[in-house]
Amino acid sequence: MDQAIPYPVDYQLSLERTLRIRLDAVRAAGRAFETCILEETLARLRSADFGTCLRCGGVIPFLEMAADPTRQTCRSCTR
Repeated sequence: MDQAIPYPVDYQLSLERTLRIRLDAVRAAGRAFETCILEETLARLRSADFGTCLRCGGVIPFLEMAADPTRQTCRSCTR
């Protein structure tokens, strides 16, 4: 998508640092599936797709993304 990311830049920077720390920990623990999810989230974080539903293209509310930054679908599409 070519729309602006709907989340504050300072949130993104803080989230990126947090995810990188978590990624290092799960890699060290050998948890491959969680490593993959975190790597995908980091890749999407800097793109215009972060915070948008992969199914319908709608914006996932900020509070939902803050609670689970690995989320890739909105509530409607998750059901």
